[in-house]
Amino acid sequence: EKLRICCWKPTCPSHTSLNWWDMTPRIISTSSSPSMWECRPENSVSLSIVCQKSKNKQQDAAFAASCYMRGVEFYNVPTTLLSQLDSSIGGKTAIDFEGVKNIVGSFYQPKAVLADTDTLKTLDERQLHAGLAEAVKMAVTFDDDLLAVIENCDNLENALPEIVEKSLLIKKKVVEEDPDEKNLRRALNFGHTIGHAVESAAKGKLLHGECVATGMLYACSDGVKTRLENLMTKFGLPIKTEKTAAQLLPYITHDKKASGGKISTVYVDEIGSFKFIDRTAEEILLISEKKK
Repeated sequence: EKLRICCWKPTCPSHTSLNWWDMTPRIISTSSSPSMWECRPENSVSLSIVCQKSKNKQQDAAFAASCYMRGVEFYNVPTTLLSQLDSSIGGKTAIDFEGVKNIVGSFYQPKAVLADTDTLKTLDERQLHAGLAEAVKMAVTFDDDLLAVIENCDNLENALPEIVEKSLLIKKKVVEEDPDEKNLRRALNFGHTIGHAVESAAKGKLLHGECVATGMLYACSDGVKTRLENLMTKFGLPIKTEKTAAQLLPYITHDKKASGGKISTVYVDEIGSFKFIDRTAEEILLISEKKK
């Protein structure tokens, strides 16, 4: 049996959002092109999709892999900080649809993940710091020691191997306990309810990690918020959004965690712990306005 590898490298500019519906058929079309793979059932060809680079590109390729031929092997080779310490493992695949963030997707685990922190040396400061927000998310909800590592590091490049490893171990433990996000894994959505709404409303002008950084500040106690604001400021991450409640409401209303008119949100009273609170979109926005 032959193994064919598809390394998908989009030609869109790096700042362009790629996480859209039309990308899936493009990936599948590339994967199944006769000129590349001679992909016909009678040839008994086994296809694999290999995706490198960012979270959005991984989720596009992973979603295509989960759909094509009812599932083909998928390998992640993340080269951004955000994708290395979070999205490269766990099996979440998703694409944006009709302007709603990550609304179409599936759970589909990669065959393997290769994360090399040396590739992070190619990132600019903005990309690196935005990716760090996902490590902060996991530290705030699960590990005060990891948060202290991030707060106290004077040289981020030297601290990255430890930050990536600790973050991945948290993600691994959570996913193994709750692979389909029925309970514990929902905690990893901390900061994402407001964050995703801000990201969608920003129309590609803000990075995912920047939006999550902002979103966390609207979902925690005042004491935690002060600590996080100091950390965000240290790494040049935003500590508020200029978007109004009216601008964010349509995106929060369509949050994928919504059920029965309410959205399951993650709230942090103290570092290393969390609780789930069901709120309406209007309640979420009211709280966010008060915390501005």
